Amino acid sequence: LAHNAATRRRQGHAIRSRLATLDHDARTAAGAAVAAPDDAVLLHRARIRLKRLRYALAAADGLAGLTTATAVARLRRVQRALGAAADLAVVLAITGDSGTSADPALVRALADEHAAAARAARASLAAWTATAPITLDTPGPDR
Repeated sequence: LAHNAATRRRQGHAIRSRLATLDHDARTAAGAAVAAPDDAVLLHRARIRLKRLRYALAAADGLAGLTTATAVARLRRVQRALGAAADLAVVLAITGDSGTSADPALVRALADEHAAAARAARASLAAWTATAPITLDTPGPDR
């Protein structure tokens, strides 16, 4: 950030504004994924939006007086659940492909695990969306 107070305020506002937009996009995508439990595309979209938000928050930590570690940790937990569901979807797609000689019992077991992981991921998303939006207020004299 610049050393000039007016420039710092403008830059801080730009950072907070971008983070607020990313937070809104992530919450919108998460809400859509939770509302459509059979839509894998919406679940993937939510995963990507949360990942963008988490990376941006991690990069902004310490800028413009922001402390984002708590929000990043919370998003990381949600992303683990989303990642488990996504990983199982890939394994299921590979083993469930008619060109493979996978045991049908294995494919059914993977499908059951994937369904459970997807439910857990949606529950994690729902819990995250129920939390308050990320606080982006800048404390101190630079307000």
